[in-house]
Amino acid sequence: MEKDKQAVKCFIAGLVSEHSDPGMDRLELSSSILIFAIPAYGILFRCRVDGDALDVEFAAFFSLLEFIKGNLAEQKIRTVEIMSSNPHFVFSFTGNSRHLAEGTSRRKLLEEYGRIFKIKIGHVDFLSNQALMPPDSYPSLPEKSKIRLAKSEEEFLSPRFKPLMRGVKI
Repeated sequence: MEKDKQAVKCFIAGLVSEHSDPGMDRLELSSSILIFAIPAYGILFRCRVDGDALDVEFAAFFSLLEFIKGNLAEQKIRTVEIMSSNPHFVFSFTGNSRHLAEGTSRRKLLEEYGRIFKIKIGHVDFLSNQALMPPDSYPSLPEKSKIRLAKSEEEFLSPRFKPLMRGVKI
């Protein structure tokens, strides 16, 4: 099988905490986190967001697809297999789900990415979801690896300080 024909297995998760942390509240940080992982490339991404469990899961899904499109274009990834532990998310892709109804922004985004990638959705047990693994569980990329993110070496080496961001509003 050719490399560009193989599916890249990815994992997503949306964690919504119902417990309030006084420190996070003081900084007005969201308590929910979207997570996506691409274990084959050693990538694990986490970001604070606002939203309910399904909104956060869809945010992780679309963030993953945008990351692959924008940062892994040289890898010629055409098929993406996305695994989630949220059954509501997985079942929203079957039949006439109101979450992906015709004309909705989610449906339009899905159709846009569907023109770029063949997308497969699957369910994975919570304990087997690699997006929920600690970062030190991911191997480092080999030194000879040719993965280049969208930034040049100069951009990576130039120090930039960014203010603390409050999270993404969904």
